Amino acid sequence: MADGRFSPRALAGCHADAVGLDTSKAAGVLCGRSRTPDVVDATVVVIAAAMRAIIWTSDPENIRALADQSGVTPGPVVRGL
Repeated sequence: MADGRFSPRALAGCHADAVGLDTSKAAGVLCGRSRTPDVVDATVVVIAAAMRAIIWTSDPENIRALADQSGVTPGPVVRGL
């Protein structure tokens, strides 16, 4: 939902993963490449690219910009909420 609340049904299919050193470094490199300080969005892009996952977000423009800079082909699929 655009108002910041999420449906428990929507979250039922989500997967939580620990962020390790390699992922953290890749997110930092992506932040530098894309000139953004948003390490959380960069981490999401790095993990989604590795898992070939769809990213559902309320901020598709920023996620797409990071995905474009990630160098992953094909890049992650980004969907707005």
